[in-house]
Amino acid sequence: MKQNLFAFLILLIGCANATTTITEFQNTNHVEEGKAFYKEKKYSEAKESFSKAIKSEPENLELYQLRAFSSYGMGDYDSCIEDYDHILTKDKDGKYFKYRGLCFNRKGDTLKAKEDFETAMKRGYSSDGLVLTYYCDVLDKSGDRNALSYCLLAKNSKEKTSELKSITRRIQLKDSCFKRGHKPVSMEYTDENMKILMEEIKNAILSKDKNEIKKYLPCSFRYEVNNKFKYVNRDDAIIAIFRDTESIQWDTQKEDSVTSWVFERSDGKNVRFGLMDHENSKKEIVWFDYWVF
Repeated sequence: MKQNLFAFLILLIGCANATTTITEFQNTNHVEEGKAFYKEKKYSEAKESFSKAIKSEPENLELYQLRAFSSYGMGDYDSCIEDYDHILTKDKDGKYFKYRGLCFNRKGDTLKAKEDFETAMKRGYSSDGLVLTYYCDVLDKSGDRNALSYCLLAKNSKEKTSELKSITRRIQLKDSCFKRGHKPVSMEYTDENMKILMEEIKNAILSKDKNEIKKYLPCSFRYEVNNKFKYVNRDDAIIAIFRDTESIQWDTQKEDSVTSWVFERSDGKNVRFGLMDHENSKKEIVWFDYWVF
């Protein structure tokens, strides 16, 4: 009995001297819970925990960033952007433009990503490897021939990304191709134009005429193997993709800024093409992604 009373008094004294309120304690639990979920890549659960924490501390900008990270991990780039929009109404630090730029880039909004990366560089992040890498990426996507110079700057920075090597390779292949006189196909984007283009590409593939195929293909290709991307030049891509192609069954899909087509090869495998949308007004075939599955 005395031991129980003693334990109770110790607990009571501890509570009396505590400076943390119940609300703060509960909120700390939500934050730590969210971080634990995030570490385990349970991004949806992490986001929910951080949302609960925000209800208790709506002025705590760090919580919004933690939730934004979770949204990014989920691929929910719109929610990620919303949280950074809120943060930037309170704090214009360059790092927030940097992270919002990454969200815009993943979403396929090249123009807004470019603007955010440029703002980040003006606000103290001009030597940041992450900013330089993805600024290089968006410059290339927007057709800027100076993109490679930023990849080289990123290579010399302390902070390097795993994607820097593949982005650099893609641009080097494309630059080499342009120097040999390659001219990308460009056209106004309409459903009718896309149907015509798909038919032309289909006929070129079935003709097995490499010179005819090259008219429609970019300088380099990206392909995915076990969730890792590799870049190859155009001639290697023609051999890899179009060998033994006897028939094509088109399946058109639209997602974000990419129109993709699927065709079947005679070996039973499928190939998906992605055609990038520039500023939502033109489709320019400077580059295809393709997946064999």
